[in-house]
Amino acid sequence: GWDKNVTAARVGDRVLVRAAGKSAHGSTPHKGDNAVVRLARALHGVGLEADADWLEWILLSADTGGSGLGIEGHDDVAGPLTSNLGIFSASDGKVNLTYNVRYPVTWEEDVLPTRARAAAAGWTVDEISDSRPLYVPLDQEPVATLLRVYREETGDLLTQPKTMGGGTYARATPNVVAFGAGYPDDLDGPAHEPNERIGIESLIRSCKIYAHALYELAR
Repeated sequence: GWDKNVTAARVGDRVLVRAAGKSAHGSTPHKGDNAVVRLARALHGVGLEADADWLEWILLSADTGGSGLGIEGHDDVAGPLTSNLGIFSASDGKVNLTYNVRYPVTWEEDVLPTRARAAAAGWTVDEISDSRPLYVPLDQEPVATLLRVYREETGDLLTQPKTMGGGTYARATPNVVAFGAGYPDDLDGPAHEPNERIGIESLIRSCKIYAHALYELAR
């Protein structure tokens, strides 16, 4: 049957097909619902033989673990690779797909491009932009001080720090890491989603930790 999140309407001598999905943070694409995939699945189901190859590639390559692109993997530091088919365009007989990939921090720089080019049979890997992952072990500064301050301020001695596939200015700044402001109780709103928010209690708690951390790092 036709996907309930895909609609079609006649516009003159053409058919306009729309697909609706759900956005998610680029580091957690599995929590979203990719509208491009829904659109490709619906069009492929109609039986568009002339477009079958690239529609099938979208359905294959959109796997959020990267297996369709041949780039799946994980490490003990950052966990599994994530892949998000984030941009799709088609014009002048050419289909362009852009993937946002957060890969394991222990991978060498050429691992991802080499695997992707090998898997993209019939496609051209036109451009790769790489912002290298940032990782600082827990026993190195400034992470050691930040963790100590967090534990002193909150009394939370058990929760381990988390890594995530986010991109911040810390990647471009020497001896800097991103710090805060998530807590184990997770009472604030979702990041970069509708109704994004932080509670007043969380904000005040964070400011106290930040002030303490800045003092410790500066002295």
